[in-house]
Amino acid sequence: MQAIIGATSTRLVFESLESNKPVSFEDVANMIDEAADVLLFNRELLQSAIENVSHGISVVDKEQKLVAWNSQYRKLFNYPEGLLRVGRPIEDLIRFNAEQGKVKFSDINNAITKRLDFMRKGSPHVYERQLADGIVLEMRGNPIPGGGFVTSFIDITQFREQQRELEKINLELEERVSLRTEELEALNKRLLEAKSMAESANQSKTRFLAAASHDVLQPLNAASLFSATLFEKVADESNKQLTLKIQQALHSAEQLLKDLIDISKLDSGNIAPSVTTFSVNELMQQLSQEFSVLANDKAIKLKTVYCSKFIKTDRTMLRRVLQNLLSNAINHSQSRAILFGVRRNGPRLNIHVIDTGKGIAKDQQDEIFKEFVQVDSDKQVVEGHGLGLAIVTRILNILKLPLTLKSSLNQGANFSISVPIADSLEVCELPQTVLLPQTTSTESNSNRLIICIDNEQTIIEGMESLLSNWGYTNIKTSTDGNFDSDPDFTVDNIALILADYHLENSTGVEVIKHLRANAKREIPAVIITADQTDSVKQETQENGLYILHKPIKPLSLRTLLNRLLKA
Repeated sequence: MQAIIGATSTRLVFESLESNKPVSFEDVANMIDEAADVLLFNRELLQSAIENVSHGISVVDKEQKLVAWNSQYRKLFNYPEGLLRVGRPIEDLIRFNAEQGKVKFSDINNAITKRLDFMRKGSPHVYERQLADGIVLEMRGNPIPGGGFVTSFIDITQFREQQRELEKINLELEERVSLRTEELEALNKRLLEAKSMAESANQSKTRFLAAASHDVLQPLNAASLFSATLFEKVADESNKQLTLKIQQALHSAEQLLKDLIDISKLDSGNIAPSVTTFSVNELMQQLSQEFSVLANDKAIKLKTVYCSKFIKTDRTMLRRVLQNLLSNAINHSQSRAILFGVRRNGPRLNIHVIDTGKGIAKDQQDEIFKEFVQVDSDKQVVEGHGLGLAIVTRILNILKLPLTLKSSLNQGANFSISVPIADSLEVCELPQTVLLPQTTSTESNSNRLIICIDNEQTIIEGMESLLSNWGYTNIKTSTDGNFDSDPDFTVDNIALILADYHLENSTGVEVIKHLRANAKREIPAVIITADQTDSVKQETQENGLYILHKPIKPLSLRTLLNRLLKA
């Protein structure tokens, strides 16, 4: 009753009933007017509230009849004038929208029944509908206490378009990432293939140079032997000078080939340093003695400042580096004095090679470490190939030792290498002393049997010619180490064996071991080979053999023969 006529009117009615006083018609009219005013106020209040909402709003009572709506609701569905009115069944509006094609349903009646059922049960619901004009609505329905239903219609068209655009961008981004990933994977694959091919090519180059060096060094060795013999036989000074130039040219070709092989090996990445602890003093003494003769020949004063410390690195590789630096200083610097010394720098030693020569311009200091690069003035002073410093940088990169160059024009050059000082408790490598076998023979050179074995006949002829010129006339030769066809041959008379390592069906080491076994004694023997691999060096050492590398330097060979065949 309060909901219909208001609280005040309801109170008056109940007071009249209790007092048995009749209610006048005028009072009833006032009550109805009051109730109408309240209802109108509430409706206007509700309408005012929903009009200020930006979304479409519709309100139905528990009888599922339209009670209120806002202008946005009318606008969204474009309802014709007069369709929206209080008391209009909501079913009419849903059917109108379906029949006008504003909301598409596969089964209109089923869709309407389902929608009314939600409202009747007071079930909250949220769903989306796309209108015929493309507008996307989000519909949210919620029950009203005491019956009825309020539904909001939110235009989410722009949100969905943005969402679709983001999804499109995301998809395109994923496709681009996927494509880029495929490209990177393909690029990485090509890089790996290229790296593998480069490594394979590098190894092939190394093997080729090693094989080619053997084949090239063979004729160089023969030419060296013949030129040495010619030099000793000619008496005319002009012919001697001509022969000397031939020997120098042969030596230059030999050095170039060896440098190329060294660079190829260093670039292959297959060289691992053998780090030991050794005396820097002992290494510097050897190098100082070795280069003093060359320095004196060029009227250069070589001063060495020694150090008693022990260092830790690969001794052989460091020696090669210092050899190249000293050789460069003597041959290229045009210096009158060279300092070869050591200075301590904390836990490290700096080994210096300092000259007082023409120096190196700043713009050339990076270039000189590249292959086949020489400063212009060098070409007028001495022949060279420009590989010495390239080898230095490669070795130091393997050893992980820094190299510093300080120089300027006409101010000399200072090359320094920083080497770690060894711990005092570390085991040190002692200088190796070569023990030469002693012979008790007192025969003259002409009676001493020397065996020469090489698979190249020209080398045998050159060796025989050189030995004969030195007074060794009792010489037997072979290309394979087999002397069975020689009736005068006996192992008892052999004083020395000179053998190439690579023979047709065996190695020089195997032939020497066979001859020694037959003689039942350790015959002095020398392996002469162009093969400079560590395996060959190790095999010769294990069998107590000496080794000379082709092309043979006649002075080295003669010195070794004099020591092995003491009279």
